[in-house]
Amino acid sequence: MAGQQFINAFVEIGYNIVYWFVRRWQLKLPNPHQKGLKRVRREVICSNQQLGQYEKDYALNPAYDQFLCDEYLEMAMQFGFITLFAAVFPLAPLFALINNIFEMRLDAYKLLVTVQRPMPAQVKDIGIWMTILEIMSFLAVLCNACLIAFTSDFIPKNYYWFKTGSLKGYMDFSLSYYDARHMHFIRDEHLHGVEICRYRAFRLPPCSLTNITGISFSSCDNDLTVTYDFWVILTIRVIFVLVFLLIVVAIKAIFVYCIKDIPTKIDVQLKRERYLARQAILQRQETILSQKKTTIVNHDKFTEKIEEKMVRKIETRPKEFFVINTTV
Repeated sequence: MAGQQFINAFVEIGYNIVYWFVRRWQLKLPNPHQKGLKRVRREVICSNQQLGQYEKDYALNPAYDQFLCDEYLEMAMQFGFITLFAAVFPLAPLFALINNIFEMRLDAYKLLVTVQRPMPAQVKDIGIWMTILEIMSFLAVLCNACLIAFTSDFIPKNYYWFKTGSLKGYMDFSLSYYDARHMHFIRDEHLHGVEICRYRAFRLPPCSLTNITGISFSSCDNDLTVTYDFWVILTIRVIFVLVFLLIVVAIKAIFVYCIKDIPTKIDVQLKRERYLARQAILQRQETILSQKKTTIVNHDKFTEKIEEKMVRKIETRPKEFFVINTTV
């Protein structure tokens, strides 16, 4: 895994550098089908030193929209190798650290020298990759718990020590018997006359071995059924996996509660900004309401003035507003 990471890093940077040189050569190559552009291309080639930065960047490798997907995928795969099989290869995190030190410098060179400037985008977090990493972390805990419980002697040794008080005789306890006389495919002369075979399991010995001198069994079975200790150890292994998961989840919850995603200082600043924004909105609403009230009051005063003028006109010139009947 570590060697593959190093090889991929150098192949990635080498591909970008080679593609960058090829692209520069293609942009400077004259077109034989358009002879009229030869003079223009010569002038451009001669004046490359006077080109602007944006024109120089055009010769770099283009950055496609999802170019970060490969980087995230590489980191997710590395995270999976490290966490899922940490119990198998404990040096994996060290090699990953060394690889990432070189990877950061190579990626920085790739982005700053060989690739066009990507369009920046403001995002809240890394998106779906966070969910993927959380799922992988849970699977890593489960995988390591199963590796410790089912592929090591941690549980059987502790069970035997708790049962007898010491590890004396554990090797004989962990090996079962098999009648080697039934193995007719053995052709090795050094194995001629071998009657007993021991293998790692918790099974009852065959009854055909009870007549062999020096061996006595409390119980036997020709079908080689599993013993009572097998079921006890299997139960303890399952319980160990569940307890291991609960302990790790509890520790994770404690760290999540103690270490916040947003520092306290930044959280206070964000709350202050939200408070000021809320106050500005309320103040704006109050200003709008006060302007509406002022408009209504001014409208009432204007109406009163019109009514006063109408009353005065009616008093001074009533004939214009009323029809006076003078007939008797």
